Amino acid sequence: MDHTIERHATADKPYHYVGSGLSNVFLIGITYRVCPVCRFQSGDIPAIKQLHRLIAKQVLAQAEPLLGEQMRFLRKELGEKASEFAKIIDVAPETCSRWENGRQRPSLTIDLLVRLYYALNCGDPELVETARQVVSRAAVLRRRRKPPNIAASLKGNRWRAPHAA
Repeated sequence: MDHTIERHATADKPYHYVGSGLSNVFLIGITYRVCPVCRFQSGDIPAIKQLHRLIAKQVLAQAEPLLGEQMRFLRKELGEKASEFAKIIDVAPETCSRWENGRQRPSLTIDLLVRLYYALNCGDPELVETARQVVSRAAVLRRRRKPPNIAASLKGNRWRAPHAA
């Protein structure tokens, strides 16, 4: 017998989406269930590929340097194995592992390289423009402990950034 409580994610009470592997993604407009005993949450998330593309776009556009979990997210979205990705960006697999697990920060040059590699290889022409913007502001990347939260809102059957029309 199902004892879960059904809820709808709103801007005031968004759903914390951990399925991307990122700790700062919150969704609005989905239905989710909460177990009243263990507090486990499970959401009905449509169009996951589109959602992940939106998340990637927001990660690429952020002014803060990439966190390891964000580098791992971008790599996995491209379907790259960690060892292959390390070869592509010309570092030892152990170095890439330290970045992705948050034990070491990559240089700003590597940060830029990862962003550009994703933008140019993800198959989304819109992200090529994002890549140009990243390059043009590479000098202003700031070292900050925590990047801003990423929000995505479901409107009909399309995911959008909340500030988008």
